[in-house]
Amino acid sequence: MVMDKVYLLLGSNVGSRLENLQQAINLLQKSSIKVLEISSVYETAPWGKPDQDWYYNAVIAIDSGYAPYKLLEICLEVERKLGRIRHQKWGERIIDIDLIYFKNVIIDSESLTLPHPQISNRKFTLMPLIELGENRIHPIYKKDQKTLMEACDDPLTCLLTSFKLTNDLN
Repeated sequence: MVMDKVYLLLGSNVGSRLENLQQAINLLQKSSIKVLEISSVYETAPWGKPDQDWYYNAVIAIDSGYAPYKLLEICLEVERKLGRIRHQKWGERIIDIDLIYFKNVIIDSESLTLPHPQISNRKFTLMPLIELGENRIHPIYKKDQKTLMEACDDPLTCLLTSFKLTNDLN
């Protein structure tokens, strides 16, 4: 399946997690990014560093005229505006915005890897991705998201919440 959407993973485990995710969506939209779809919010155990609070995660499907590196710059700027300070790998964060898929683009550079290299290893990425694009084919593995989820051996808990995010700026 040819995919013309871009998918971003949002995560927060500091402060008002839900509000942080919503503010990130709002700031992305103010940067001329159209939010097409928003997954459910999942509460997930922390990856890589277990001695921290749990995360809220969601995936958004977007449309924008930006190239991948420019979109990365915008995501990093949104993180900065919301107070993200990078202390340590896998550490606590007020907001994290990862580029998961950029259409069917494949990039492997020092500053950007697309698709995100950990998609198939993380339930907190795959579960919301399945909501928005179960049949979306990974351009390297040539498998859909559901198949990737079935093969995922991530032992961390990932729970569906009843919280909703919106693309309504009002």
